Amino acid sequence: MSGRRWVAAATTMTALIAFADVARSQPVAPAIVSTPAPAIGASGSHTVALLPLDADARLELYGQPVASELARALSAGALDVVIVGPKLAVPDRAVLVVDGTIKQGAPGAPQSIVLAVRVRNPRDGRVIEQVAATAATLSTIDTAAADLSARVLPVLRAQLALLDQAAARDRVTASVTVVAPVAPVAPVAPVAPVVLASARPAVAMAVTGERGE
Repeated sequence: MSGRRWVAAATTMTALIAFADVARSQPVAPAIVSTPAPAIGASGSHTVALLPLDADARLELYGQPVASELARALSAGALDVVIVGPKLAVPDRAVLVVDGTIKQGAPGAPQSIVLAVRVRNPRDGRVIEQVAATAATLSTIDTAAADLSARVLPVLRAQLALLDQAAARDRVTASVTVVAPVAPVAPVAPVAPVVLASARPAVAMAVTGERGE
């Protein structure tokens, strides 16, 4: 290779080394690694705890049957319902509680029976929604219980959907990991180009027999 080509090659190598040093010295931006969140409801259905309805002494025996009708209708609506007996604790897995009352109607309708339930948060006791249905007489209390079930089912579904959405947001937040930036590598000192003298003059002297002084 001629001397000029050696110089050109060495100059190119020096430029590449300098470019690499500059690239290594630049800070690397943090990388965001995101894991796809599982589908809503993938962890299983939420549990709704159903308590017997409190009632006046004359209506007390209807508390458990009305609660059982509510449980049957809600279970048929694809909800996971557990009936909690009197004086028993609400299961920890329950995310909503349904309780209520059975009371005599207003003075203007003494034969009527009012079934009222409330949906509340078992963690803090906060009442989320209240639903009621009225039986004209005691003999139609089962019809009122079915009406009450039909009204409370969409309320529970809406609240469970909100809980699913909140859980999905929490899973997305927990699945995002920030990777720390890689520390820049110290630049390497550029290598000086190596210039090799051409061997042609020596060859010419050997042929002619000339010697340098």
